[in-house]
Amino acid sequence: MRLNMVFQWPWPWTLIVSITFACLVTPVNTQECDDTFTDELGICEGDNSMALESELHSGNISDYCNFTVSQYACAQCTLLTNLTSDNLVLIFNCFVVTNPVNSSDLNATILFMKKISLLKFEELLEKVNKKINDTFSVPLMTKEVILRAVWERCKDDSRLKNATFLGAFLQLLRPFIAGISEPILQSLPYWSVSCDGFKAFVQGFNAGLAEMTSITKEALEKWIFGYINATGVSCITNTSESKEWLMKNWEFINDLVQVANLTSQKKKSSAVSITVIQNEAVRGTLLNSLFVNLKPVFPVFTPINYTNWFQKQLPILLPSISGSDLASIPTNITCESYQAIMKGFDNVLNFTVSQLENIHNFSNNILAHQLISSGTGCTMNMTENHKRIQQKFQQSFQSSPYGNFSALNFSGFGLLDRLTPQILAGLTVNSDALNNTEKISQIIDTLVGRNASALYADLAQFVNDIQEMNITIFQNAKVRGLMLSKIILLLEPLFPSFNTNDYIDLFKTKLFLLLPSITRKELAIIPTNISCESYQAIIQSLNDVYLNLSKSQRGEVYNFSKNFLSFKLSSAGSLGIPCESNTNGTRDWLLKNFHKFMTEVAYPDLLLLNKNFSAFEILDLLSTQQLSGLTLKSLNNTSHISMIIEALGNRTYNDLIVYITQFVNNTQVMSIKTIQGTTRDTLLRGIMRLLQPQFERFSTTDYAVWFQNRLYLLLPSITTKELSTIPRNISCESFRAILKGLDNLFLNFTLSQCHEISIFGKNFLNFQLSLSGSLGIACSDGTNGTREWIMNTFFRFMTIFNYSDFTALNKNFSGFEVLDLLSPQQLSALSVTTALNNTDKISQILEALASRSFSDLAIYITQINRDMQEVGITTIENTRVRDILLSRIMELLILQFPTFTTIDYIDWFQTKLCFLLPSITENELDIIPINITCRAYQAIVEELDKLYLEITTEQQEDIFDFIADYLTHQLDSTETACTVHTNGSMDWLLINFGRFRSFVTYNKLQVLNKNFIGLNAITLLSASQLGELSGNNGTLKNSYDVQQIFKNINTDNVIKFIDAFRTAVNQTNVVFAPGVHAALLGEVLNLIQSVLSNASSTELQFWFGTRLQTLLPGLNESMVPSVFVTESCNGSQIIISTLSSIKPQLDTNVQEAIYRNILTSVKASLLRCYRNGSFIHYLNNRFQNFSEFLTLTDTFLQVPHNQLVEVLNTIKPSELADLLSRPGFIDDSRILITVLTTYGSVQNLVTFITDFNQKVRDGRLTDDNQAAILKAFWFRFATALTETNDTEVDEWLNVRLQPYLPFITTELLASNITLLIPCLPYRKIVRTLNARYNKMTASKRKEIFRGIKIYLQRDPKPKCYNASHPVLNSSAWFVNYLGLFMNQMSLTDLHFFIDNETKLQEFVENPENQALLVKLKLSTEISSFFVNLLLKNNPDLNVTSLPNSLVCFIHGTDAFKSFDEQETLAVIEKINEVCWRISPFNDTSSASFLSDDSRKLSIVLVSKFGNFSVNLLNSLGQTAVGLSLSQISSIDGNILQEALPSLGEVKGWNLGQAKAIVAKLLKDGFQVNNTQNLLKLGSLVSGIPSSTFQRIDPGVFTAVITDPTFVENIGAAPQPIQFIYVLQMLKNVADPLTTVKNIPSVLAKWVPPVMLTSNLNLSDINNKQWDPRQAAVFFGSIVKNHNNYDIFSN
Repeated sequence: MRLNMVFQWPWPWTLIVSITFACLVTPVNTQECDDTFTDELGICEGDNSMALESELHSGNISDYCNFTVSQYACAQCTLLTNLTSDNLVLIFNCFVVTNPVNSSDLNATILFMKKISLLKFEELLEKVNKKINDTFSVPLMTKEVILRAVWERCKDDSRLKNATFLGAFLQLLRPFIAGISEPILQSLPYWSVSCDGFKAFVQGFNAGLAEMTSITKEALEKWIFGYINATGVSCITNTSESKEWLMKNWEFINDLVQVANLTSQKKKSSAVSITVIQNEAVRGTLLNSLFVNLKPVFPVFTPINYTNWFQKQLPILLPSISGSDLASIPTNITCESYQAIMKGFDNVLNFTVSQLENIHNFSNNILAHQLISSGTGCTMNMTENHKRIQQKFQQSFQSSPYGNFSALNFSGFGLLDRLTPQILAGLTVNSDALNNTEKISQIIDTLVGRNASALYADLAQFVNDIQEMNITIFQNAKVRGLMLSKIILLLEPLFPSFNTNDYIDLFKTKLFLLLPSITRKELAIIPTNISCESYQAIIQSLNDVYLNLSKSQRGEVYNFSKNFLSFKLSSAGSLGIPCESNTNGTRDWLLKNFHKFMTEVAYPDLLLLNKNFSAFEILDLLSTQQLSGLTLKSLNNTSHISMIIEALGNRTYNDLIVYITQFVNNTQVMSIKTIQGTTRDTLLRGIMRLLQPQFERFSTTDYAVWFQNRLYLLLPSITTKELSTIPRNISCESFRAILKGLDNLFLNFTLSQCHEISIFGKNFLNFQLSLSGSLGIACSDGTNGTREWIMNTFFRFMTIFNYSDFTALNKNFSGFEVLDLLSPQQLSALSVTTALNNTDKISQILEALASRSFSDLAIYITQINRDMQEVGITTIENTRVRDILLSRIMELLILQFPTFTTIDYIDWFQTKLCFLLPSITENELDIIPINITCRAYQAIVEELDKLYLEITTEQQEDIFDFIADYLTHQLDSTETACTVHTNGSMDWLLINFGRFRSFVTYNKLQVLNKNFIGLNAITLLSASQLGELSGNNGTLKNSYDVQQIFKNINTDNVIKFIDAFRTAVNQTNVVFAPGVHAALLGEVLNLIQSVLSNASSTELQFWFGTRLQTLLPGLNESMVPSVFVTESCNGSQIIISTLSSIKPQLDTNVQEAIYRNILTSVKASLLRCYRNGSFIHYLNNRFQNFSEFLTLTDTFLQVPHNQLVEVLNTIKPSELADLLSRPGFIDDSRILITVLTTYGSVQNLVTFITDFNQKVRDGRLTDDNQAAILKAFWFRFATALTETNDTEVDEWLNVRLQPYLPFITTELLASNITLLIPCLPYRKIVRTLNARYNKMTASKRKEIFRGIKIYLQRDPKPKCYNASHPVLNSSAWFVNYLGLFMNQMSLTDLHFFIDNETKLQEFVENPENQALLVKLKLSTEISSFFVNLLLKNNPDLNVTSLPNSLVCFIHGTDAFKSFDEQETLAVIEKINEVCWRISPFNDTSSASFLSDDSRKLSIVLVSKFGNFSVNLLNSLGQTAVGLSLSQISSIDGNILQEALPSLGEVKGWNLGQAKAIVAKLLKDGFQVNNTQNLLKLGSLVSGIPSSTFQRIDPGVFTAVITDPTFVENIGAAPQPIQFIYVLQMLKNVADPLTTVKNIPSVLAKWVPPVMLTSNLNLSDINNKQWDPRQAAVFFGSIVKNHNNYDIFSN
């Protein structure tokens, strides 16, 4: 049944139970995993719950039914806590439906439930109860296991003592309650169960009644009545509630009692009897209690209700019926109800006299009521008749009984005609008339002529008297026959008036004792037109005396019935069935119309009389011959056969013989040779069951007849069950008779049956062996020797017995005497027990097998495997025996191999021969055909692989040769050898080679399988194969591949890997994928560290020079430390030399890492490997090609400080120059200074610096390097100035130190050694520095000036000036000691240098100094000072003769007072030439660049003019910016317009000037509404009035926007002009967006935000001047789309 049919929504009451249970539950413990499960270890031994625990831990269980209950039970408790109650319901479904648990799962199920918290457990029970509807779908064993597990989980719960809780709990167990078992009941001692608890238990058990087995019911009955007997019946009877409970559950209890009684009777093999409760007190109380509850409902009972109660539910209590009980039954019940009650009483055997009286009274009351109410009574008024006869007798004879009459000593025979019928009856009984035909004739003849009442009175009294005298049979048959004959003749006239009751009364009562003498004569007197009921009453009475009738009488009765029914049939017509109106089916019809006389009926008569006749309804009524015939007709219907067997069960043994004899005869007549299997099974099983009680009395002949003849057709169905019915204590002859019968059918038996027969035989023979006198041989009588004994005792079943059976049953048994008779299995046992250490015996056995069929050989080898396993033999210790076995068997297989299928090869090599294969050699392997299938070959290899470690190397090589030959042969027909049905390279290699793969080269693998991918089979390859693989071009794709390779390489096999790898690489031009070479080397180095660290120099030379040669180019930075494995100088030098040789193959990082490791080893022990020779040679030798990475720091940190001078002395200047000139070598200026200041003599330094400067011309030195070199040599240079000539000074400054002078510092210039330099050399230093001035940065100029300032501030002042000194008396002091560095000088500095104004004036007037001043850009302060100083003593000084640097500062002096226009123009020309292009007038990027001084200077100069012509305006140039508004207003507009090109270039117009000029122009007709004029205005564009600007055509603005000068000028214009300009540009254009993109940055801020749409790109807006409002527009649409904020302009 599918799950959805089992788990459905519950019935409403289940919901109520669930609610009730939920309300009652107060969990005593809701914790999980809070207990120690002491039995867990034993239960979980051997169970693996790892997969389940993994899924539990992940929280993802794909299928709950993938795991067994044991795995769940044995999972970690903490993981099980993750399961919800819904999860548990799914798991429960697995246990109940999908994979139902059985008895073997009990302990695991209990453990699993114990691991579930109580809260979840109760939720689980509720949910399962709600979902399981069809409880029949749950196997009974599963119910028992679940129920027991639940009970074990909950039995100690104190809440179970609460009856309400218990009831609800049991209702939750409804799906499993039918599994209630004795162990649970035994755990419920009577004393511990309360009355309410008992009721709850019974109520709960009731739910499972329909599914309970008889065993379960018997156990429940025992427990229930055990409880009642132990605690008293009052629990269920003393209150109204208890009585109601009893009513509800009585049907259940009654069913249990009935089943228990039936089971008990079957166990005792006793006849079925009426079931009663034996405890009278309990029985009476229960009956009374039930009647109390039934009394109110009796009035509404129907006959069906009375039938149910009095015939089904109350019979076990009716022996305790009392008058009060009967009184509770209403008298007005129907006749049918009354009959139902009385039928119930009929089944009670032991009523007391008082009870019978009560019943009689009860019956009288009912009948009387019926008679009154209906006038007819209930089919019998015999009591009334009897009363009237009795009254008649009393009237005639004054109520005198026969006793009084006989006291008068009358014989009676003289007064017969005057005697009343009562007295006649008494006379008949009390006289000897019953033995005297004459007297009995007299008495009966007296009745002739009397009325019917007299005859009836006589018969009534007759019956009464014989009953009182306890007469049950008339011994005198003649008297009885005569009485019957005469009485029938007397009654004949009355018959036509008889009703059914009359016939009943007559035949059942009055004539009953006479009926054994019935003949056809009497029967013929009975009218044929009587009613069916009357006929049936007659037959019923005759049936009661059936056993007293002879065979002929029975036939006569049948003929009477046949004639009567035929008459009825003719009356009813062809459609009718005679006398069926008051019958229910064939049985009822047959019983009522024939009763036991049915056996006399011919089967065709039955079909004729009853067209609906069904024999199987009345089998118990058929004769044995009829049953035999019916059997033949039912041979295809098992159920019919079963019914026939059941019918035979009620017959005698002789009937059985008649039946089987008739059956055998019938089958022979009908030529039936076989019988259908299931039918035959049923027949044999039934007959053997019937025979079982007879076997104890069987003789050998009986066994022979039955097993060799009667059961012949049935014995093919023989099983252990039938054989077990045969006693073990039969004789050996009887056993042989049985076995002979079975042997006759040997070929008809299945192997299973043969085994069962052998077990039967073994049990019998063992029993015989146990008898005294057997002498160790079972059934040896009549046999001579092993051969005769085995043939006569076992027949063909000898092949089914175990060899050990023969030796156990016959102590003298010798298998080697009967090798030809033994089965292959027996030969196997003989081999295992006697031949595994004896080559001769094993040879005999094999010789016997050689003459047999191949199937015997197969069976033998299969069996010997099993036998060896059973006795614990895992290997044949005698290798010679094993060799013979394998060799001989392989020879026997030669002819079979061509017929072998793949399955055969698998079977033989993986099963049959596996224990012999350790003896495999080349000879056996050569026998195997080379054309077998790949699957067969693979099966052979698989089995041989299991022996890999057991066999010799020679055998391994032989097997590999077999493998190689076979696979190579495969290439003749396919491109790849045996790749079909393999899953990838690993599978192919494993299946086709096993562990013998270690003998094959990797290249061979690729030949055999062109698709072979070694990486997919890494774990199976040897180190050498992996080395070959790794050395193949393109095999390894990445470092992951390498990692997978080296999971299989270790310190033991790494050398094999390396050597194979080196060989492979040397044979091919390998190009490794990125990272692969390095990964290979890294893995190797990890494994060989210990080897290398302990290697000698010679070994290291081999390792690094040869073995690692192909791997080392893969060296990476992280591996380098692993290479330097030795601290010895020679060893490390070998490593360095090897690495140096492959340096070009290594990347820079690796080279540097190697260098660092060399350096580390050197620093670990300074100069450890230095031998006092040339330090440079030591460096080159130690670092070799890696010396390129040497730095100054690394080099000289190797040298202890106290050895520095010594080491430096070994270095030649040229070597030092080479060393220091290496790119990047100098890395620490302090060390450089130390080395250079320590190194040798000045001459060495001179040589060094000369060579060094030549080597570093390519600018490889850093600024720090050069500054350090200058610092190092400055001291030597400064010191040398005191004692060398000018030539040497020039050599130092202009050659040796020339490259380093740009790095001179204030510190150096202000050093003590510098301050001591004489003036003339110092002058050379200043001159040299001055020559480099223009190449210096501003900061460096200031730095040098500060150094010079310190030198020049020293006394005397001015420093280095001495008017009396022939060299130091030059007034060109500025040139000599300051030069261009005067630009850095302040006026204060000047006064510090020269505190004498006269000297200053002298120096300023010096032509050389003035020539210098022309080159200078002095501060305004100094320039003005110099101008005033020059004019102070020379008022008439020509201004134009002033140095250019001073002419711009003449404002504020009187130099212009006497100037005319021409002189002024000359000055203006110079000023325009000089002042506007040098500081501070050189900034022309802004209209507001003019300082106040420059504007004032312009105003002063322009004020010299009165009339302005075009030429004058043009000559003014930039100085025109000094025009005043009055001057502008005086100039004619035309002049302004002509001079406009010059005026438009002037920078710095203020707004008033620009407006005045533009106004003049506009007034004079100048048009600004065109491109040319607008551009011509130049810087005056800011003077255009706003109103005029607005009128300019936008196209003009668009045209001039590309002119950078105009953009600059408009950018300097007032903001309204700029705003108008932008708006005009955007006005009336087709594409405003394009215009926005082209707006210059200076005007961008005036673009309205509305024009800044999201269609603009970053390139359109970046680097323009936007205000915050505009930027906010970009932020959302543009800025947010870019993550790199660095690209945004400010």
